[in-house]
Amino acid sequence: MRRDKTLLIDGDSMCFLCSKDSFEESVDLIDKLFAEMVKRTGATRYILFLSQGPYYRHDVNPLYKATRPPIKLKWIKSL
Repeated sequence: MRRDKTLLIDGDSMCFLCSKDSFEESVDLIDKLFAEMVKRTGATRYILFLSQGPYYRHDVNPLYKATRPPIKLKWIKSL
């Protein structure tokens, strides 16, 4: 009996890790990372989570990530 396995993916982290100088390098890296995660987990489906702006953690702690320097990520919308 085959059991479905769902992979939960933090899309913000993937975009952060894969934002490189060139668009081609960034896309190639995110494709490889995604394929490796699916392969290692044996997932039959996935759910990708992305955040935009403040979310519940900021309600719990208004200083959440407040001390991090601003980071300019390239290709974020494309990735």
